[in-house]
Amino acid sequence: MNKLEKLIGTKQKVYYPWKQKFLHRVVHKDREGYYVKYQGKKKRLRLAINDFGEMVRFEVIHEGRDNHG
Repeated sequence: MNKLEKLIGTKQKVYYPWKQKFLHRVVHKDREGYYVKYQGKKKRLRLAINDFGEMVRFEVIHEGRDNHG
């Protein structure tokens, strides 16, 4: 986790699954976890981990739209 703390406030490649591409964004952290600012909102990040337990990248958690009738 020490490596992650060094990434806060720096511009990183972040994967956007619904766009299927990487964009450079500044990584922030609050008490709920890591996030980037996207279109004026906080978008939460999850860590993609490889088979060796190493962080591979940040991914934006895509929040689907509510379907109300």
